[in-house]
Amino acid sequence: MKSARRAAHRLALVMLVAPFVPAFSREVKLYLDVGPVPARGLLFLPVNVIDHFRGEYSDPDYDEPITVYYTREPIPVLPSWLRRPCPTAELLVVEREEKSTVVYLENDRRWNLFIRFPTAYEDTCGFVDAFVNRFIYFLEVVDDDTVPPFPAVLELR
Repeated sequence: MKSARRAAHRLALVMLVAPFVPAFSREVKLYLDVGPVPARGLLFLPVNVIDHFRGEYSDPDYDEPITVYYTREPIPVLPSWLRRPCPTAELLVVEREEKSTVVYLENDRRWNLFIRFPTAYEDTCGFVDAFVNRFIYFLEVVDDDTVPPFPAVLELR
């Protein structure tokens, strides 16, 4: 009888406290599956031969990869690109298709990033924040002439 009462008290306590406990956010690790590999021509831009490096990350919740394109070439921002603000970055939507959306990270650095996400991807800003924070750190410790150091693992929270 005493254990049943104790169990009932615990259940009541859980029911009282549960509404005030924040929901757990999605924590996931994304892995670099491909790259960075050198390539030429960014297909989502008007005809070009822009040299870049491409890498693909897998998210266990999505069938399509997240593709990152890095270039040191200057990129003219087109007026048709729509703003998509994130808490720590300014993104521009370059192309939106049925299966994917390409965004451009607006910045004042000597390099540029485009990222292709599956259309239904829910944590665009989280991915960009995680990638850029790690990427900038790695860029600071390598020469400009080397292959860019795409992070092998990204942790999104």
